[in-house]
Amino acid sequence: MKQTSILFTIAILLYSASSTYVLAEEEFNIYPGMSDKEIMDILAQVDPTLEVDEPVIAEDEVDNSTSEPQGSDQLAPLPSYITVDDTHPVNKPGLCPNHPPFFMTGGEMAEFPVTVTFGGVNPPPPVTVPWQLFNINGGKAVGKGWFLVETGDTWTNQWKLYTTVPITQIILEPLQKVGSPKGVFDIRGPKPFPPGHTPGSAKGRPIDQIRPTGGEIFTAIYSEPVLISGHNPPTNVMDDPHDLYGTLTINFNDPNGIVGLGKLPAFTFFADTDCLPVQEVLLNSYENGTLNFTVVGEGAVSIMERSEDGVSLTAVQGPFTVERGEGQKTFTTQFTPQNGYCYSMMDVDNLNIMTPEHCF
Repeated sequence: MKQTSILFTIAILLYSASSTYVLAEEEFNIYPGMSDKEIMDILAQVDPTLEVDEPVIAEDEVDNSTSEPQGSDQLAPLPSYITVDDTHPVNKPGLCPNHPPFFMTGGEMAEFPVTVTFGGVNPPPPVTVPWQLFNINGGKAVGKGWFLVETGDTWTNQWKLYTTVPITQIILEPLQKVGSPKGVFDIRGPKPFPPGHTPGSAKGRPIDQIRPTGGEIFTAIYSEPVLISGHNPPTNVMDDPHDLYGTLTINFNDPNGIVGLGKLPAFTFFADTDCLPVQEVLLNSYENGTLNFTVVGEGAVSIMERSEDGVSLTAVQGPFTVERGEGQKTFTTQFTPQNGYCYSMMDVDNLNIMTPEHCF
């Protein structure tokens, strides 16, 4: 791939004993596919405050009475620049069982889509790039002239946008990751937890701007509410908003877009995420009696059969098992459906149907 060189001026303010400032120019090549080292070399020059730490489970001290992090005793409303869209809920079986579900790093969420929309005169079309592993525990999304990074646990580490091109919107969709674990934004939950709080998710943190200062420069929309099995969401989201959402849309107030032309990032924010194992079955192919499918998330599934005029299900193959720590596993099996019958995949642990039904 041809690397497109982006030239921009960074005003590096060097303070000396005579209180004078000197401007320095640097040329940086920001392009999709650039290495972690190339990104770190740029960050070392434009943002020396960035730290890449080992992950720490840091959502405050653990309350031994509940095994969840402690929080405030006041229920604060969402800031005015945040709205929620609860029109398309997503049902999921549970939060991550293998480690604290409220702990999620940028690296664990790798491979979800990030969509960026540009401003300015004759802007290019929006682009969607994958969120990728950055160093050991962080994540990154990189495009032509911009990148977004996060360096560890999303509760304690900031998301930072660096850009030489005007950006008007960013959409983060961790729930759309193919594979497990998935991320989900947690926006509520100071103690005492409100009725809309998802058990096990601990306290959340809605998007909060850090830099630039001097007033919020964006609005945000949380959508795709995630409903966990056995949890009843609030009926009035205006009085008691839900807490888990699969998508965060950030809209910058300036219609021309935000652009970083100086030292430090153009936009820095906190946005807490939690961990979702999300068992699912992906049907890859069926040809000449050979079925190929992938089971995502630990557990076991079976192929279920139902006559078209009946209601009872019978297991005809399986179980196909993904052991703890495997994450996901692809299976190939010989399978011949019968005419007049319908087939689906069932999670044998919780009896949830994992695929649409196919009738023959």
